This record gives sequence, C-alpha cells and structure tokens, in this order.
Amino acid sequence: MAESELEKRKRLAEASLPYFFRLIQDDGYIDQVHIDLGFFIQGEIEHGDTSRVLLIMPRGSYKTTFITKFFPLWLAVKNPNVRILIVSNTQPNAKQKVSEIRQMIMDNAMINALWPEIVPNVRGRIDRWSDVSATIQRTGTYSEGTFEAAGLRTTLTGRHYDWIIEDDTVAPDLDDIDKEIVMPSRDDINQAIGWHKLATPLLIDAYKGGRVVVGTRWCHEDLIEYVEKNEPTYAVFSRKAVEDGKPIVSKFDMRALEDIKQSLGSYMFSALYLNEPLRPDQMLFRPEWIIEMDVSEFPYDEEEMKWIITIDPAISERNEACDTVLLRAGHFENRIWVDVCDDGHYTPQQTITKALDLIELDPDRTKWVSVESVAYQKALGMFMRDEMMRRGVIKPIQQLKTRTNKDVRIQGLQPYFERGQIVLRSGLKKLVSQLLQYPYGRLVDCIDALAMQLDSYNGFKVKKEKPKEAEKFGVTLEDVLQRIQREKFNKRGNLARRGSSMLSTGLRRG
Repeated sequence: MAESELEKRKRLAEASLPYFFRLIQDDGYIDQVHIDLGFFIQGEIEHGDTSRVLLIMPRGSYKTTFITKFFPLWLAVKNPNVRILIVSNTQPNAKQKVSEIRQMIMDNAMINALWPEIVPNVRGRIDRWSDVSATIQRTGTYSEGTFEAAGLRTTLTGRHYDWIIEDDTVAPDLDDIDKEIVMPSRDDINQAIGWHKLATPLLIDAYKGGRVVVGTRWCHEDLIEYVEKNEPTYAVFSRKAVEDGKPIVSKFDMRALEDIKQSLGSYMFSALYLNEPLRPDQMLFRPEWIIEMDVSEFPYDEEEMKWIITIDPAISERNEACDTVLLRAGHFENRIWVDVCDDGHYTPQQTITKALDLIELDPDRTKWVSVESVAYQKALGMFMRDEMMRRGVIKPIQQLKTRTNKDVRIQGLQPYFERGQIVLRSGLKKLVSQLLQYPYGRLVDCIDALAMQLDSYNGFKVKKEKPKEAEKFGVTLEDVLQRIQREKFNKRGNLARRGSSMLSTGLRRG
C-alpha cells in the first residue's frame, strides 16, 4: 500500500528534528540557524557520548520556541511515555512555557493531524492538564506528567525525569524589567548554578538522561561559563546575533541591531547578543568590590549614622529618558551604607512627597537633602521647603553645584568600592546593574545619585539658601516647570541661567 502524504510527513518528522521544526512552525518564521540547531541537538542525542547540550543563543532569536517548546514536543511524539522537566528562574515563567506547549498540542493543526493519539481528553483529568503538569495520552502510568514546570525554588522531592531543560535560569524576574534590562544579581547567578549542580539525581538515568542548558550570556562566571569550564561532557552550540557581518536571523537586520544597541547600551548588547560579556578587568566597579547585606547583617552602629538624601531629578517623562532618583545613605566613620535607591518617572509633586517620606524614616538623624543646582532642580528645592513646613519636618536643602562632569563624579566612587567603604542593602538591583555595566551601560542615573552623596557629605561647592515660602510670591511649581520646558537650550546650553532669570521674573510678578 502506498504511503500517504500524512504518513510520509509523520515518518520524516519523527526521524528528523529539523524537519519537525519546519513542519510545526505554523507562523512560517524559521532561519538556517534553527535548522542547524535541530541537526546539532539530534546529532548529540543519537551519536554523542551523553545527551548533554549547552545552547548559547542571542536574546530574541526564538531559542525558547525551538528548544523549550518544539524540542520537548518532538521527544513526546516519538515516545509518549517520556517525562520532561522544564526549569526557569521562577515557576511562573516555567509554567508559561508549559502553557504554550499545551496550547500547541490542542490547537496546532499539524500536531492534531499527524499525532491525534497523543492529544488528551482533558475531561475529568484537569489535574493532569495544567501549566504545572501536563500529560498527553500515553501507555505508562507515572506520577510525573509529560511536561512539568519548576522554578529554582520549586520542591521536587521524589520526582524523576528523562530530560531536564534549564531555560534562562539566570535571568531577571519579569517584574524587574521595565524599560531597562536589569542584570541578575550574584545571588541569582549562584542560585542557578547551585540548582544545576544538584539536578542530576532528578534524572531517571543519571548518565543517559538528557540535560539541556539554554540561555544568553549576562556576565562572567554565570551559569553558561560554569558549564563550559567545569562540565566537559556538554556539547556546545554557540551563535551570535551577527556572524561574518550578517545577522543570523531575518528579523535582525543591521539597522534593528543598531537600535537595540543604542537602547541597551554596549555592555548589555555585547553580552546578550554577541555572547561577549565584559571581562572583570574591563570594569570600573568589579563584582568582588560590590558588598550587599541584609539589614539584619548591618555591622555598623545606626545610632551614630548621619543620613543624607540625594535627589537627581529628570524633567522629561519620555520612557527612554533618565529616571528621577532618590537615594538615601548613611555615613559613619568614612563608610557609606546605601539603604534606599528609588527611581522612576516621577512628577515633581511625587518627587517632593517621596523625599519627605525618606526624611521621616529617621528625622532625627537625617542631616539634609541635596538636590543638584540647575534650573528645574533649583525650583524643586524651593517648593520642597513648603512641603517641609506643612509637615513640620524642617531639614536643610543643599543646592549642589559642581564643576566636574558626571563621569568624573561617578569615577570618584571607585576607590570607595575598592576599599570596601560602600555597603549596599540587598535588593538594590538597578544600582548594582548600573555599577557593573559602567561605563558601557545606557543609564547611570542611580550611580550619579550615589556619587552626589560624596559631594554632599564633603561639602564640595554646597550652596545653602535661606528658606522662602514660594506661595506668597504668587508663583506655583507648575508655573515654573512649564516655563522651563518651553525654554530651549541656546548654543552654549546655558539652561540654568535662563531658568534663574525666569524664576526672578515670576517672583517680581508676585
């Protein structure tokens, strides 16, 4: 009997992972790199010494689609009794991947046409068809599902699998990502490495069981570097976003990649798209110099602490612009304890409210608030005094005016970190991320707010002004800001002088 077209496709798909990739990629998006990836994985499974593969691909190259979604499906159609664990940095992220596999099994026309026998009848089996554990139709009876999801903190006692796929276990939690990609902390990286080292007992066969590690580079000594250095049984497939002057995937044209580089900064672009994270000897602030502690571990006497709040406001609300940053730090015997680093697109009133909230955390030991002295910031300080009087919390407001540019100011932090004189409260991820990326990162607003602490504490070019009640002059903060925004920079960029002149005009009118 002649083989039908469907039977032929089914036979070829089960025999060839690259063919399976082409067959079920229903939106038509597939590049040569994905075909190469299929040949590599299948070759290692069928001809390698062990089923261990390390796959390093750039961000946005559809690596999760092909490796964490299509590849497990291929294993399942070939062997419906297979048990696969899909691991991500958090269980919700892993559950999302299992959810996409479930949706494909139920909705993909090719899966339903060629392998209808695996599509489950979910009536009465809801507990085995969830984002945590999804089970296809199979002949064996097991406590594990066909596809199971786990985060790095998920308890898996007594469970065993044929395959473990670790997909981007070193990655920032999705809740931490807005306009800026924040680097994972050292604790995040160590947790991913620790989970990886202890995962082998979860395999049914510790030697023949399959292990897949897939991700992008973040920094030196991340999980990918650990596997490359310490586990030679892993076969490595590594591709960059641009090879031989050409993008490896069609959606990465050179103009798009240049836009991505401008958006992320050269550090993140080099790591996430070119697999080349910055070497420690290229960093101004080396990872080993950055000390993070929980409040319970704080070794200094808080009774002797002098708290300073520095504010680096940003007038623009555009998403790509810098954030307003409010940073609270305690100074004690030439040491700095950074307690709060709050950043966002805040309105002037929100900035003032947040500043006063920080003062009220410890009003007795808060010495002053420092605001950089240029037009908008100068107006902000003036109106902050009114809110202080309304709340009954009066603190000096320092107008910081320095002759040094921002980079020189930031570089002044380096010896303090090298000597271990700056300690950060655990969880200040954006501040740590900007320190590690400097000077190749896109943003430096958090670091600059920290650098302002040195100028403020040392009294460098500090101008203290007598309190004034702005409202009695008949000018509001909104009036001041609107007029500043209407002003344009002259050829010399002398916005500060114009802002001061405008303020004087408003006061005279009052």
